[in-house]
Amino acid sequence: FLGLLGLVNFLNYRHHERIDLSEGNLNSLAAQSIRLAESLDEDVNLLGFFTDPSQAQSFQEMAQEYRFASSRISYEVIDPQEEPAKVMQYGIARSGQIVVLSGESSHKLDGFDEERITNAIIRVTRQEEKVVYFLQGHGERSLSDSGGEGYLAIKGAIEKQNYQVRTLNLVEGA
Repeated sequence: FLGLLGLVNFLNYRHHERIDLSEGNLNSLAAQSIRLAESLDEDVNLLGFFTDPSQAQSFQEMAQEYRFASSRISYEVIDPQEEPAKVMQYGIARSGQIVVLSGESSHKLDGFDEERITNAIIRVTRQEEKVVYFLQGHGERSLSDSGGEGYLAIKGAIEKQNYQVRTLNLVEGA
């Protein structure tokens, strides 16, 4: 019996698998975040600066999900009061800020959720900027109009996905 228990423990350590049985998979990353984590070619480090232990625990649980998805992702919870040098190094202004690092790139977040962390990972690992163009010049809707006829909300949603939004006027280019 002890040998069987030892074998199960060994296999669990070597082949870690998790199943989220919560309704709506509340305790798992979205498929897009998992694909991103699995496709990483470089190491990413998540640094969370927290004075509140409950916030630190929430961040640690979220970061652990990323860690389970990819061995390229690591994380560290830092108490700003215990490590003021790191606070100064990364320009941390308050508890609850996250720094996402990869190579020479870094991005600071105020607060954390899966969408913000995933977008920050994309930002620090992406080599080139992706651009979405909207045509103008023939009565198309405006990107700066927040009314029902404008595209300001769409522009904001696209920018949240780490794309640059620009306009293109084909009349001027002709």
